[in-house]
Amino acid sequence: MPRLENKIAIVTGATSGIGKATVELFVEEGARVVALDVNAPSEPLPQGVHFIKGSVADTALWDQAIADAQSKWGTPDVLVNAAGVSTGALLHELTDDDFDFVFGINFRAPMKGMQAVIRALLAEGKPGSIVNISSVLGHVALPAKTAYGVSKAGLSHLTAIAAKEYGEKGIRVNAIAPAMVRTANRGYAGMTSSSEVTARLDTLVDRTSLKRWGEPREIAQSILFLASDDSSLVTGTVLKADAGYTT
Repeated sequence: MPRLENKIAIVTGATSGIGKATVELFVEEGARVVALDVNAPSEPLPQGVHFIKGSVADTALWDQAIADAQSKWGTPDVLVNAAGVSTGALLHELTDDDFDFVFGINFRAPMKGMQAVIRALLAEGKPGSIVNISSVLGHVALPAKTAYGVSKAGLSHLTAIAAKEYGEKGIRVNAIAPAMVRTANRGYAGMTSSSEVTARLDTLVDRTSLKRWGEPREIAQSILFLASDDSSLVTGTVLKADAGYTT
């Protein structure tokens, strides 16, 4: 039996990386998905996916996502906040605009999504599962990742607070903390070429126990576990899918 049969999900960052892999896996597992991204998909989406183009920082996008889901299928059971951005500035070089942009997408936008979905679930008296994509850099320090690390640390803590607030209503809230995953979300201070960034990331990969990159599909599998009833007793948890980076 598909693990998300008859479930309705909203997934952000849905046209690339972890978000795209999650949409594909959720559809395979029987879910119907409202996919959100600021970028249009580069290839046809699977059947059972409704795409909305827009910024997750925009409250109106969340209003539309809830309304579209309810008009097509019903109130969402699952939310996956996978959209994320980064910057490579050192602390003394970090501008207000860069910090506000990163914090707006990585923290404020997931909070808006959680608010929208939780309100809809509470109005219907329906249980649900929320999965936020945090990062190991919300738990360990890395130079030139100030805005990113702080935003992800905040998201992990928001996950724990929401789990406490809504557990009695049957709404579970968890997070995934990946390490090095093959996505386009990269950036480091003083590095101007993709080869420099790759070399830096390969150094970080060498610190992992598994000595390899993670793939978006592998993170999606962890998301599936937390989104499905397989994790019915799990809430307030940050699952480190990090190849042993923090071990």
